[in-house]
Amino acid sequence: MADTGLLPVGRTVLLEKVDQEHQSVQNHFTVAWAERHGVNAETIPTLVKCMLHSTDSMKVKIKADMEDERHLRLLLDQVRGLPDYEVEHIVYLIWGGTDKLKKTAAKAAGDRGAWLSELALAAGRG
Repeated sequence: MADTGLLPVGRTVLLEKVDQEHQSVQNHFTVAWAERHGVNAETIPTLVKCMLHSTDSMKVKIKADMEDERHLRLLLDQVRGLPDYEVEHIVYLIWGGTDKLKKTAAKAAGDRGAWLSELALAAGRG
């Protein structure tokens, strides 16, 4: 976990091999990963993969970072093409639900507001 270069190996072993009954492992890994490496262009793809394998009970505090315009665009790129229920799961983990995301989008201006709205649409409840 200390080296981002080892991530593909860790992702394969941890996320794809651990079964649904042991998802708390993914929850703890995702929170630790976010705390250690933060939110940036390198980590967003990994965070999305981790969140897709985590449960709704996970508490990862990355909302403020994800609302940064640079990160929001990268998040949108990562979720494009995913089924709406997977996007909704990611939105829930970051914003606490699509309704909360829509309220944030309504208050945001310019591109940021448009991207937040697009994310809400991708979650199937826009």
